[in-house]
Amino acid sequence: NGALTCSGHFNTATRSGQLDASGSVDLLNLLPAATRAKLPRLEFESAPHYHLSLCLKDGFAIDSGSFKVSSEQLHANAIRFDHIAAAGSFSHDRITVDDIFAQRGPQWLEARFSLERGTQDYTLTLVGEADPKQYNALLPRWWAAIFRDFRFTADSSTRGDFIIHGNTQQHAAKLYWGHAALRNVHYKEVPIDQGEVIVRGRGC
Repeated sequence: NGALTCSGHFNTATRSGQLDASGSVDLLNLLPAATRAKLPRLEFESAPHYHLSLCLKDGFAIDSGSFKVSSEQLHANAIRFDHIAAAGSFSHDRITVDDIFAQRGPQWLEARFSLERGTQDYTLTLVGEADPKQYNALLPRWWAAIFRDFRFTADSSTRGDFIIHGNTQQHAAKLYWGHAALRNVHYKEVPIDQGEVIVRGRGC
């Protein structure tokens, strides 16, 4: 569903060139089933908007590219986001998403992601201000364990930053480290006006 506008230039002798495409369309169904299985369950209230630029080497094989995508009212594993935008690039050996921004009401998240396609090693960094328990369905099990004994209310404030190293072929992260500054929360039902949590671990 949706529509795309395409432009580009090509060398018919070498069958190479560049292709640019933009529009609002649901591209999920074009992904291989194995790729979709690794993604969160995504539901769009309206088709996302994409801009894609591809460099094609001899034989019209994809050499590298860059992309931008934005979506309003997206559900990921049943968690609703008001707005998500991302920009990145890819080549034969690496996929990088340098700029990810997500918003849910007053909550926000900025992230970066890189994947080495040969080894499948990845690095994910997260910075944001949000109720961390609301994102358990999207994050590894250790995330829920960190905040299990905390209770957050409408008056709570949580700002944190995390970095995660892992491999897509392994369920557990290789290494993670994070810091969160908390205000007006309860820990094991004890009220805390202000505090900090530092976590680190591997293989969880």
